[in-house]
Amino acid sequence: MGLIHAIFIVVASMLGTGILTTTGLMAARLGGAFEILMVWIMGALLALTGAICYGAIIRRNPVSGGEATMIAAFYYPSWGYLTAILSFLVGFAASNAAAGMALAAYFMTGAGIADFQVGGIGIGKILAIAAIVLMTLVHAQVKHHSMRIQTLLAFLKFMLLLGVATYGFFHIDWHVSPLATASWHGASLDGWTLCLLFSVFTYSGWNAAIYSASEFRQPERTVPLAMLAGSGIVIVLYLLLNVAILGNLPSGEIAGVEAVVARLVEQLFGTETSRIFALLISIVLLSSIGASSFAGPRVLHRILLSREDRMMPIPPPVPARLLWVQAGASILLMLTGSFEQVMGLMGVFLGIAPVLTVLGIYRRKPDEAEYHPFIRYVAAPVFIGFSSVIILISLLGNRDAVTFVFGLLAVSASLMLLEAKGFVRVR
Repeated sequence: MGLIHAIFIVVASMLGTGILTTTGLMAARLGGAFEILMVWIMGALLALTGAICYGAIIRRNPVSGGEATMIAAFYYPSWGYLTAILSFLVGFAASNAAAGMALAAYFMTGAGIADFQVGGIGIGKILAIAAIVLMTLVHAQVKHHSMRIQTLLAFLKFMLLLGVATYGFFHIDWHVSPLATASWHGASLDGWTLCLLFSVFTYSGWNAAIYSASEFRQPERTVPLAMLAGSGIVIVLYLLLNVAILGNLPSGEIAGVEAVVARLVEQLFGTETSRIFALLISIVLLSSIGASSFAGPRVLHRILLSREDRMMPIPPPVPARLLWVQAGASILLMLTGSFEQVMGLMGVFLGIAPVLTVLGIYRRKPDEAEYHPFIRYVAAPVFIGFSSVIILISLLGNRDAVTFVFGLLAVSASLMLLEAKGFVRVR
């Protein structure tokens, strides 16, 4: 695979349900248009600094597996196993379940289908399960063409949102626009922190190319470029789309509205077009499920390889059964409803793993050259400091998250001790 494929993996991973819903939720908590745009800019800063730091690490060790592989190399191999398992379940299986439910909701809205049950299971969950099975089948069976399908879906999703954002931007009447008359209102600390979490969640996926790094041509060059280019493209789209939303719709009118992009389409083109838009979004959301179906199994596969296989220039292909294991986990979480609880912990874990990874920049081996001063003194400190604040914020008032973190610390310390004593041996 080349640079274009890598960029679209990043774009597909970033363009999920977040951008379709979070601006309305921000409007309910921040009120002002300038505050909302500021939150989106802060999230963009975190994504860019993260991409820069990860790119520097990948240039030195261009292997697949993502944070699990990096943490195993920087700290303890057992920590890598733990990160791989949690990434597989929390970072990919649960998010796949959530993306499937979002796809079903948009499809039902566009098709005008009311929720009903079949065999005790809601039609929404059945549609979501079908979408997960379809994209798993694409990546497990249609191997030679799966990336072309994935790239096409990501391109269609990007162009659909770009078209709405561009038309909405040029449709703004800057003399009477809500943006032209907006003022800085300020907001409570709780409002700022929660909206910042929304932004970070929406920008997540900027690191998607690292999970299959060794499968790209010239990965030490391709993956860093893909993360920067993909993140930059999505950041421009997000900011343009938010200006279009806030320039055409007063923040008070969209406060609490989840389907805020559909609301913009309705304002610009009418109700019938809005329903068509919802149907199109449901189709292109398949790319978000496909991105997780592609990346998730590679995290677990890399960490389970023998030392000899890891040293091969081209690693063994990912077994199809791992894709179906992830699909099964997503479906189980969806049917039991437990993915909602897991999603509540996802932000905490997906904050801790990148911080540990970027901290590895300061754990270089004696024979390794120092990282560039910009990485060591600017990008890494900004990313680590910003992410740490977000993690602490997400723990406030969340007992499940606090319990999860203490449990993670206890398990990690136990594994470190057992590994040091020789009771745990990692291949």
